[in-house]
Amino acid sequence: LGVDSYGGARNLYQALGYPTTITSADYYARYERHDIAFALIDRPVRATWQGGLEIIEHSDDKDTPLEKAWIELRDRLKLENVFSRTDRLSGLGSYAVLLCGFDDAPTVEALQLPAAPKALLYLRPFAEKSVIIAQWETNTANARYGKPVMYQLSLNDGVTGTSATLLVHYTRVLHIVDNPLESEVAGVPRLQMVYNRLMDLEKIVGGDAEMF
Repeated sequence: LGVDSYGGARNLYQALGYPTTITSADYYARYERHDIAFALIDRPVRATWQGGLEIIEHSDDKDTPLEKAWIELRDRLKLENVFSRTDRLSGLGSYAVLLCGFDDAPTVEALQLPAAPKALLYLRPFAEKSVIIAQWETNTANARYGKPVMYQLSLNDGVTGTSATLLVHYTRVLHIVDNPLESEVAGVPRLQMVYNRLMDLEKIVGGDAEMF
């Protein structure tokens, strides 16, 4: 990352002001304030989730029980909106999670137990910046070795200013990874490879504006 440029005589990242470590909060902030960063995340997501979100079991006009159940679930939970938001958030870090609100957890403490639901009540997406993996599976004889067991989710309401922290068992969470390489838990953020160029654009455009 520019540290050993010219045989170690130059640290290009330091000279040019590029960070060697980029956090998920950095990506999120860039998305919120930079027009090009917003477009890089938003446009592919809009193209992906445009149109209807359907399950077609048979080609005839009569809805099957599965199709009727899907329509009810899709409309009640506004799945197009939830999935597109989760898609955006998964690109603003190395992963995103989707909390599944089941009917078997009447208390906050019950979220720490394995899910045994009868109904899905709500879905809520979280960016990596709002998630901490509180516990990992360390048993090498377990099929989930190296994967999360418990998540710590931060609920932040920017309107009311309220916040809360939840410990949630992995059976209540969908873990979404975009652009994975070696890891099955973390992928490559979509803005990582262009982050330096986004900073360069701000220097050039902002510098020109300030000069004039």
